[in-house]
Amino acid sequence: MIRVVLDTNVIVSGLLAADSLPATILDLALQGKIHAALSPSILAELDRVLRRPRFGFEPRKIGSFLALFKSRSKLVSPRKTLNLCKDDSSDNRFLECAEAAKAEFLITGNKSHFPPRHMKIVVVTPREFWDAYLLRMAL
Repeated sequence: MIRVVLDTNVIVSGLLAADSLPATILDLALQGKIHAALSPSILAELDRVLRRPRFGFEPRKIGSFLALFKSRSKLVSPRKTLNLCKDDSSDNRFLECAEAAKAEFLITGNKSHFPPRHMKIVVVTPREFWDAYLLRMAL
């Protein structure tokens, strides 16, 4: 099964737009059709971002979603600190998680913030991941 790390922006986009590609990818993770990995720092960032008033998510629903997403994801504790994301150093947490989880893909809406590849991890947009997923399912 495909192992991935979802950037916070992909998760938020998926929650805001139910008919979007990020929503479809998030659904794949929640249904167990792809394995999503998560670290404590990503979970904390996701909680913080979802609580921003501009998104309008109800606190109760945020808690329910986070519990569900955590239960359907592989929780890893990265042991290595990376410094590969120069534009936003906090983005390193996603590569650290992907490396610890041996993920194949890091899916992000901010592809330019990351190196194109780290070890065997490929950094892709939701569209690029979807195309790769469909191709793999066709084989």
